[in-house]
Amino acid sequence: MGVLISSILLIIIADGAVSAAEAAIYSVPIHKAKIYAEKYRAGRTLVLLKESMEKPITTLIALSSIITIGGSFYAGFLATKIFNNYWIGIFAGLQTFLLMIFGEIIP
Repeated sequence: MGVLISSILLIIIADGAVSAAEAAIYSVPIHKAKIYAEKYRAGRTLVLLKESMEKPITTLIALSSIITIGGSFYAGFLATKIFNNYWIGIFAGLQTFLLMIFGEIIP
């Protein structure tokens, strides 16, 4: 049971981090990124990301999908072993709800 809970938390945290990175890239205006680039090396990286938004956003969306689908598959596998097939529908609905709230909406 502890492995299942840990897996769900890891999936939510990983998906939330990817969503937060996506939001961070979108939220910084290019002019502020250029000002930041004059002071810090990380700012230059941010400017490069902002100037070619397709690649980083596509990568982040693909990574989020891989985390969500792969993690849900693994957690569903663990849940089936623990709760049998009767609870799998309830588990899937609850996990989807948690992923949407804590992995997509809040970040």
